[in-house]
Amino acid sequence: MKKSENFANCIQNSFDIAFKQQSFIIFKDFNQIISSLNEESFEFEQTNKIIDSDLDSFFFYVRRNVANGLRKSKLASFRNLDLEEKCKFINSSFQNSALFKAIDKLKWHSNDLAAESCENLPIRTVWIPDFHDGPRVDLSSTLVYLGQNSILAGRKLYSSPYPDALKLSKISKQLSKYTSRYNTIHSPNLVDSDAKENFDFYKKSSDFKSVDIVICSFPAAFCEAFIPLNKTIIFNPAHRYNMGKCSQRKWLKFNENYEKLNKKSKLIVSAMSRYDLEYHTHFVDYKPFYRLFAYGGFYARGIKFNPIRDEILVGPSNGMGAGGKEILNSIRQQTSEFKFAKIREIYPRYSLEQLANHRAIVIFPYAVMSYSIIDFYISNIPIFVPSINLMNEYKMASDRTINSSLYCQKEKDFEDINPTGHGYFHHFSPNDNSDLAYRYWLAYADYFIWPHVTVFDSAKDLIHKLKATNFKQISDKMKLYNKIREASLLDNWCRILKKVEPIQPIPESFEKSLEYFNLKNIY
Repeated sequence: MKKSENFANCIQNSFDIAFKQQSFIIFKDFNQIISSLNEESFEFEQTNKIIDSDLDSFFFYVRRNVANGLRKSKLASFRNLDLEEKCKFINSSFQNSALFKAIDKLKWHSNDLAAESCENLPIRTVWIPDFHDGPRVDLSSTLVYLGQNSILAGRKLYSSPYPDALKLSKISKQLSKYTSRYNTIHSPNLVDSDAKENFDFYKKSSDFKSVDIVICSFPAAFCEAFIPLNKTIIFNPAHRYNMGKCSQRKWLKFNENYEKLNKKSKLIVSAMSRYDLEYHTHFVDYKPFYRLFAYGGFYARGIKFNPIRDEILVGPSNGMGAGGKEILNSIRQQTSEFKFAKIREIYPRYSLEQLANHRAIVIFPYAVMSYSIIDFYISNIPIFVPSINLMNEYKMASDRTINSSLYCQKEKDFEDINPTGHGYFHHFSPNDNSDLAYRYWLAYADYFIWPHVTVFDSAKDLIHKLKATNFKQISDKMKLYNKIREASLLDNWCRILKKVEPIQPIPESFEKSLEYFNLKNIY
């Protein structure tokens, strides 16, 4: 066997070891830091942004820095070894590490990645009153997979792009007037009588009787009226935790309710994206402990990448961000080799199986997180996205703050509760539209956090990268990373479900409940 083949085999062994360790590390909530790798010297460089989105490089970095393998005392002799010897040395070092031995002792579940925290899982009943299709189907299908009792209790009832995925969840038709009335991203002019009506209704509801957890994502503030019912509440924003709080008074009151709930150990905070986690952190000054990031893998089971069609798709499906049309026209003018087609031009209504018949999709995002992009990634379709600098030219992805035209821009009394922009964790406010702040916050968008998303700087750069890309190889790597995403999500859910107290009693009255939580009012 040639020496290069020996080295290749050793590298493959390295990745096998690293994959097992990587899944463990993500379970334990270590910070994800992307690295660059110099394969000739095996030197590692930490960076604060994605330089090389190849997950294999990430594995090497994690193993060196977290798995406690190489020791400084050995570096001198290490430098004198050839590549194959270096590789074997690294593998041996990690196989003998304390972390590797600890992982070996874990009892892995059927997908080889589920954390030990999912063993002996209690059964909880989870109330999901959301009216956004994405969180409804994603949350409910994940909970069903974990053997939990999921109750969809929003006004959409059976309506969903994925109706089959809802069949294993209970659909409750017992809707309070509050739930029926709260049907837009902006809350109506709510008063405490609305919260009291919600309390009185669900105190008598037979469907709500066994509920342990209420989870709200779009909007997270929907859960405010459920505070008096004394259930564990998961604030899990899919779009900005303070959505609908367009005045400083409403926003500050929301934060106050948040803190009162937390003092009674009735609050669990998460987010459905890294952007929303950091956004929350900036305004509340602490990082959510859990990460229930949007996944999609339990309602999109069995999607296979099968690129039998020639078109390169253009998305998202429900509209491109600012500048997308102009950039797309430039792309089409510069090449006849690739045929670009907007998703809705081919599929007025589409399935993920249909999208997976295309070799790639070019996205001009209107948002930092959206379920259409979640669907593309879970389907393992190679994604191409404009660079941060190119997006900044057009201020693409306008759906990233609550003072945008989509949310509070038209509200005359909107005022940032932190106008200076400085926070404990972040030096810029996400509501700051300056170039510097825009580029800083956009780096937390899903498509800049995920590995294996190809970034382009211009129409010419995109065409060059499309020509050079091995689509099947990228899709395979996305599939591998999606396994890690699933494992991380299950681990977070399992730790939450074990933490929650079963069936907490509903207080005698709305007034008694406010007294218990030390609240004068809800709104």
